[in-house]
Amino acid sequence: MQSKSERLFRGQLDKLQPKLRMIANGTDAVNAVRAELSAAMRVEEEVLLEAAPPCRGQGAVPIKRSEMPRSVVRGKLPGLPSKVAVNVFVQLEDPAARPGDVIAGTDAQRRDLVITTMSPNDIPRLLAQKDVAWVEIGETLKAPRPTIAGGSVAAPSPSLRKFSGASGPPKVLIGIVDVEGFDFSHPDFLDGNGRTRWAAIWDQGGNARPAPSTNAAHAYGAEFLKPHLDAAIKACPAAGGEGMGSGTPVARGGRFARHARREHRRRKPRRLPERCPGGGAHRPRA
Repeated sequence: MQSKSERLFRGQLDKLQPKLRMIANGTDAVNAVRAELSAAMRVEEEVLLEAAPPCRGQGAVPIKRSEMPRSVVRGKLPGLPSKVAVNVFVQLEDPAARPGDVIAGTDAQRRDLVITTMSPNDIPRLLAQKDVAWVEIGETLKAPRPTIAGGSVAAPSPSLRKFSGASGPPKVLIGIVDVEGFDFSHPDFLDGNGRTRWAAIWDQGGNARPAPSTNAAHAYGAEFLKPHLDAAIKACPAAGGEGMGSGTPVARGGRFARHARREHRRRKPRRLPERCPGGGAHRPRA
């Protein structure tokens, strides 16, 4: 049975950023308060703005739920809010595709990324477009403000990177996004048996293995699972991660990647060539 959110967003939650979903799941009054500190939101109706006095000024402090008046109760959302607007980033499957009935022609676009402002009430209509891959709120950019101090700098103690007292199987899975690759054979990423601690690597520009999903939003690139990575390390123990650090395409270069591709071709029959996403020349997939 679908949840209320799934019904409101027509089963397209996999395209929607959780933070934007949280905003869309709030009433207009709640989002009017959120707009006080969010540069990505604005109140569209003057009546709503007057009915929602500022709540997050200089003297605002958080309170416990037990301190709230009894008259404040959790309600039910009859529909998505329509009296506020949010700035969103829309990722397109094809840069040439532009859902004209949802995204205006005057909205800024750079390749496959469109910047637009819309009501949360229009988000389901946007998600229903087959050319839309992902929608997220437009976050503000802040310049870094490093602290400059005198004196010498020493390497941190190895003990700061070690966890002690933990037992049993790992309970936390960490996801990392990088531009060109990961050194999965680096000593910091190996367990006591010399095997990688990586669970999987999704090489979004490779084709050495099948994509991680048949879902249109993720049906591209190559997914290397832990057994493939361990097999590559075992086959090339002398490589020691040579040429595999961040900044080197892990799944497309080096002895590790070549071994992973050979292993995949040896175990599975080769498919007929398929057309690359977005057109262009045919490219064989292993």
